[in-house]
Amino acid sequence: MPWIILYIFKAIELNKINHWIKLSFFLSLAASSKISILIPCLILIFGFSILYLLINKKFLYNFFIPILFTLIMVLASNFITKSSLFVNYDAGNVERNYPGLKNYSVFYKADLIDSFNNPLFPNQKYSWINMWSLDFFGDYFGSIKSKHRHSKKTSAVSVENNLNRVSLIITSFFIIWYFFCLFKTISKKFFTYGNFISIFFFAIFFEQVAYCFAVFNPELAGSFDMRYWVFYIFFLIYPIAKYVDKLESKKYKIFHWYITIFLCLLSLNQMMLIFI
Repeated sequence: MPWIILYIFKAIELNKINHWIKLSFFLSLAASSKISILIPCLILIFGFSILYLLINKKFLYNFFIPILFTLIMVLASNFITKSSLFVNYDAGNVERNYPGLKNYSVFYKADLIDSFNNPLFPNQKYSWINMWSLDFFGDYFGSIKSKHRHSKKTSAVSVENNLNRVSLIITSFFIIWYFFCLFKTISKKFFTYGNFISIFFFAIFFEQVAYCFAVFNPELAGSFDMRYWVFYIFFLIYPIAKYVDKLESKKYKIFHWYITIFLCLLSLNQMMLIFI
């Protein structure tokens, strides 16, 4: 992902074919890995092409190069693996007999006190805000199966409870810090490439809502599992790095990078287990 962002900026700024080829290689390689990465990659490249049109009042046809590369790589992937990225047997909730969305409150309902008191899966199935707050630095969806690390069941439950509760607290701190950095770096001139990368993370919500209409089990709400949306998480670092880069005080700069490194370590989950 860092290479994609680097070369998309270089390709637009310098418009040299070698930069477009490098961008196309990295973008198509990522996009052909799985459908949950293909879609945001396409959103990214189409978004930049539209933004270029708005800024320069003309369309840059070189944007077709990474799109063509991606199409070829996806077709090659389908041929090699003998399966298509677009085949989803859960689509329409048919294969697993999911009932689908019963109401839309799962997208906006939140009760952080309840999430602190009942932090284990699937207690928070009624709220994606609760689920993500617990899972962002924790293990709400059981990705690392921390209970397998302990012989006693009661000990395992206690560890998972503490892990997710710490995640809730640290996530709250991170969100405040992230929006502080975002508002400090967002340009007043809205249509800029930097602004687009800074707010690209929020495209996750539109894709997730669309996905939940196709695949959703209200008894588990597994469609919100952050493993499916990890591609977007990378973009959270951009406004933070941009803000830190603008700081003139070396002490403040070091302080913010210490926070970044600390949060990155906690995001490994195993470090969180040591922490609690």
